[in-house]
Amino acid sequence: MLSATWDRSGNSLWAETGFHPLSDSVTLNSEVRATSMQPAERIIVRDDHVGVERKRKPLWRCALSEIVRIDAYKRDQGAVDLICFDIWYETDGEWMVTAHEDLEGWEDLTSRLRDLAGFDGDWFAKVSQPPFAECRTLVYVRR
Repeated sequence: MLSATWDRSGNSLWAETGFHPLSDSVTLNSEVRATSMQPAERIIVRDDHVGVERKRKPLWRCALSEIVRIDAYKRDQGAVDLICFDIWYETDGEWMVTAHEDLEGWEDLTSRLRDLAGFDGDWFAKVSQPPFAECRTLVYVRR
């Protein structure tokens, strides 16, 4: 599942950046890059790192300490909603990746992210209702 990319103010960067849903990565500007996860990918949670791999090859990885922001929201998929996280992290510039509940490893990811100091433990209640509304909410900001 690929998605549009959002800046820190919640504004879509899709049109401004030429982000294409079939690409894996795009440079948003000289400091911000975005990566989306395709269904063949899976979330990996190891020690103090999270990441994604495809066919057992790492696509990205970051330490929990490198995460600067997490937004949670839903995408209307017609008959159902898809719950997503946009994860901003700093590793050689600022990056943003989108993870969603249909990816293998989602439960491990949400469990590990709860360990971040200041992570909003009530995020699911804020995002899940009402149905078919985006309900974008900030669930973590590094202090």
